[in-house]
Amino acid sequence: MFPPLLKGYLTSGYLTKDRPTHYAIDVGWLRFMIKHPPVYAWDDGVVIASYFMSGGGNTVAILYDSGEIHWYQARYLHLYIRNVKVGDRVVAGQVIGLGGNTGLNSTGDHLHYEMLIVPFGYRTYRYADVRTFRVDPRLVTGFTDVTGEGIQKMNVNEDKLPLALPLFSNVLMRSTPAILDANKLGHIPSAGLRYHGEVVMNGFTWAILKLNDRTVYSAIADKSGKKLLDIKESVREVIVERIVQVEKPLNITLQQDGVTVTVVKEVLK
Repeated sequence: MFPPLLKGYLTSGYLTKDRPTHYAIDVGWLRFMIKHPPVYAWDDGVVIASYFMSGGGNTVAILYDSGEIHWYQARYLHLYIRNVKVGDRVVAGQVIGLGGNTGLNSTGDHLHYEMLIVPFGYRTYRYADVRTFRVDPRLVTGFTDVTGEGIQKMNVNEDKLPLALPLFSNVLMRSTPAILDANKLGHIPSAGLRYHGEVVMNGFTWAILKLNDRTVYSAIADKSGKKLLDIKESVREVIVERIVQVEKPLNITLQQDGVTVTVVKEVLK
C-alpha cells in the first residue's frame, strides 16, 4: 500500500462540521515549497476514469479489484496533469499524475483524495457513487494523519472517539461490511467498541469499529430499520465543545459508561 503523496499536510478533513458533505481528505504541500508533487497509486489496480471535469479539474479514478468480498476505488482530483488513461493497469507506488490546482472547486494547490468501498464485481465509475460507498481514506489506507513530516501512520487517541454500544446481546461484528457466514467475528462486547466512522454497503450502513488493533464492521440497523447500535459521544469531547462554544454561565451534568460529570462555568464581568 502506498500513500498518495510522500509529503503533505491536511488542509480539510473528511465530513467535517464546516463541510458536512466533503467525502474526502484534502492534502496540501505549498508550505514545503513543493510545486506539482508526484501523486501515487495506492495499490495495484486498473484506471476506470481519467478526464477533466469543471469542478474537480483533472481527475483520475482507480479500481483496486483484488479483493474477494469487496473492492476499492480511489479518486484523485485537481491534478496538474494525468499520466494514465482508462484501461491502464497500475502498480502500487506508480506515479499517476502531478498534484495541482485545476477545476472551479479548487481553492489552492492540493489533492482531493476520495476512497470508496464498492461491491465485488462493481466496475462502474459514477461520480455520485461517492455518496453511497464513501469511507474516510485514512481508515482504509492506514494513514490516519497527515503531518509536516509527510503522510505517516499515527496513533489515534481511542478515548476521544465515540463509543458504539450494542442495543442487544447478539449484535454481530464482521471482518468486512457484508452479510456473510464467513466474515462473522462474534458479538460486540456489551461495553462497546470505539467508533471510527461508517460506510454504506450492500443496503446497510456499517459502523467502522476497532477491536484491539483490528478494524471490524457492524450494521447500525437491520433490514427493517431497527437500530442495533447506539453511537455515544465522548463525555470529555462534549464538555470541551460546550465550554468553547458557550459564552454564558453553564451548569450541565453528563453521563457515560457509569461516570457522571458535572460542569459549572461562571462568566466574570
